[in-house]
Amino acid sequence: MRRRTLLGASLATALAALSPVALAAGNRQNNTLKNRSIVVIGAGIVGASIAWHLSNRGCKVTVLEAKAPACQASGNSFAWINASYAKQPSSYHLLSGYAMHEYHRLAEQLPLPVKWGGCLEWMGNTAAQEAMVESIRKIQTLGSPTWMIDRQRAQALAPAANFGKTEEIAYCALDGTVDAKAATEILLASAQQAGATIIYPAPVTGISRRGGQLVANSSAGEFAADQIVVAAGTGATRLASSNGLQLAQRPTPGVIVTTKPIPPVLKPIIVAPGVHIHQRADGRVVIGEQAGAPATDEHRTYLQGFPNRHPTPEIAQQHAARILAIAERFLPVLAKAEVEEVGIGWRPMPMDGLPVIGRDPAEPGLYFAVMHSGVTLAPLVGRLAATELLDDISISLLDDFRPERLRA
Repeated sequence: MRRRTLLGASLATALAALSPVALAAGNRQNNTLKNRSIVVIGAGIVGASIAWHLSNRGCKVTVLEAKAPACQASGNSFAWINASYAKQPSSYHLLSGYAMHEYHRLAEQLPLPVKWGGCLEWMGNTAAQEAMVESIRKIQTLGSPTWMIDRQRAQALAPAANFGKTEEIAYCALDGTVDAKAATEILLASAQQAGATIIYPAPVTGISRRGGQLVANSSAGEFAADQIVVAAGTGATRLASSNGLQLAQRPTPGVIVTTKPIPPVLKPIIVAPGVHIHQRADGRVVIGEQAGAPATDEHRTYLQGFPNRHPTPEIAQQHAARILAIAERFLPVLAKAEVEEVGIGWRPMPMDGLPVIGRDPAEPGLYFAVMHSGVTLAPLVGRLAATELLDDISISLLDDFRPERLRA
C-alpha cells in the first residue's frame, strides 16, 4: 500500500513551475470555510479541477484515487477541447461553449499545457461529407465561429497535411487541446499547495452516513466529511448504485497513440477519415482512432475490467502500427515518427449521453460529477461544483444534468 499525500517528482516539478499569482490564489483562506471538509473521489481532470477550486476557496479537501492521478480516462484521452458539434439539448452545447472560455480564465492562474489552433475536419465519402456540412450549418445557428473553407485555405493552416482530393474542409476556429495528464497534475499540485491531501492508491468501496457526516470507506481507511464528491468516471456507477442511484453507463474504449517528440509540423487539430491527430507543444503527436475496438472474442476478453493498457507490448504495437498507417495518409511526416505510448481510453458515458452533475436528491451531501466531455468541461465544472457545494446554491446552467433524472 502506498499512501501518498505528496504526488512525487512529476508534481513537484509542476508545482515549482506555478506562477506567483497561482500560488497566491491557492493560499487565500476563507475563514468561514476553513472548517468545512469535503472528500473528492477520483483524481482525473474533473476531480482535480473540483479539488483545486474547493481548496482555493479555503475548505479542507481530501482526494481519494483508486490507482494514480490521471491514470485512466484523463491520461488516455485525445484531450480535444471543443464545442464543435451541435450537442443536444442546446444547454449541453452552451455548457461546452462556456467551458472553452473557462480554460482561458484558468490558464491565467495556472500554467496549463493548452494549445489553441482550431480544427480541420473532412470525411471520406460523399454522404458523410454532406452530413458534416449540414452539421456545420446547424452549429453556425448557435453562433459558433465554424465554417467550410477551401482546400487552399486549409493547406495554409496545416501545410504538412494531405487533404487528398477533398475540396471543402470544415474549420472550427476556437478548438484546442490540452495535455490532460499534465493539467491534472498541475491542478492537484496547486490544490496541495492550498492544503489539500491527495491519497492513492485508495479505492473507495462504499459511502455511508455516520451522524452528521458522510464517510468514504476506502482501502486506505475511513474518511469522514461534510460532503463527498464522486468524480470517479466509469467507477462512479458502482458507488452510485450503493446509494440507490441508477447511474448506468456505456463506456466505450478508444486506442490513443502518442509518438516521441518531433519538430513542430501541425498547429490545428486534424479530424480525418478514421483518425484524430494533434501535436502538443512538447512535440509529441497524439493520434486517436475513430472506430472502436474490433468486435472479436479475443478483444472482448481482454477488454473486460476496463484496462488502460493492452495485455502485451506486442499487441499494443500492432494497434499502434495499424493506427499510424492510417494517420500517415493524412500527415505523411508521421512515417518517421516513433511510438512512445499506446493507451486505451474508457470514456465515462451516462446512458442518455448527458453529464451527471449535482447533488443526489436522496442524499444532498453526496455530489456527482460524471461525464464524457470531461476534458472540455473540467475547468467550468470545477468552478461551478465548488460554488454549489460551498455556497449552497443551485446554478441554473446545470439544471438539465442533475442526478435526479436517474432515480426511478
